[in-house]
Amino acid sequence: MSKNNECIHKSSCKQKDSNLCGDFCLKQKILRNLLSDTNLPEYMWKPLDLIATKDYSTFEQLSSIKTNIKKFVSDGNNLLIYSQNCGNGKTSWAAKLLVSYVEAVWYKDCVDRRALFVNVPKFLYDCKRNISHSLEGFDELCEDLNQVDLVVWDDIGAGNMSGYEHQILLQSIDYRLNNNLCNIFTANITEDEIYSTLGNRLGSRVWGCSKRIKFVDPDKRGLDRW
Repeated sequence: MSKNNECIHKSSCKQKDSNLCGDFCLKQKILRNLLSDTNLPEYMWKPLDLIATKDYSTFEQLSSIKTNIKKFVSDGNNLLIYSQNCGNGKTSWAAKLLVSYVEAVWYKDCVDRRALFVNVPKFLYDCKRNISHSLEGFDELCEDLNQVDLVVWDDIGAGNMSGYEHQILLQSIDYRLNNNLCNIFTANITEDEIYSTLGNRLGSRVWGCSKRIKFVDPDKRGLDRW
């Protein structure tokens, strides 16, 4: 049985009776199902407690978005979290925002996907694999990209893309923007690199249509506590 200290929503839980925690908690069961459907790796369901060394103002901005995540998503806003440095919390913050949104709307729908976490390099690789060998659940995922409230596009712009890969991303992201669906992008590149890597059409959508938050903290990956 799941213990209270393993609970996904322990920090925001108002349940005072510990005997009702774990397998007796309906909210935790629904949250686990909804988060499983997002494709967010389970170890990220309870993201690290990040501590800024230089990125104080950026963390404050992200905390404000997290507090108002339901409105941020419903308004169809877009966010780009970027940095030249790897391992300084971009993906962890994107995961925090996704989990916060799922927790904010868990009671509305216990079946349909509400959000998706997409590692862009893996997604593009699977797109090519799916051409010659049908991957289980992949076609459904592609359909849901055009429907879910929120998509986290993690590590966009990692490496050069073929024309086919560029078109796949452009179609999905363009559709979501045109239909006022929320996107969160993370990238380890600068503004110039976004345009040179993604091309002008896709780059302008990712950069120009998003609230941009730049991280300057160094790589913290592997530290016990950030």
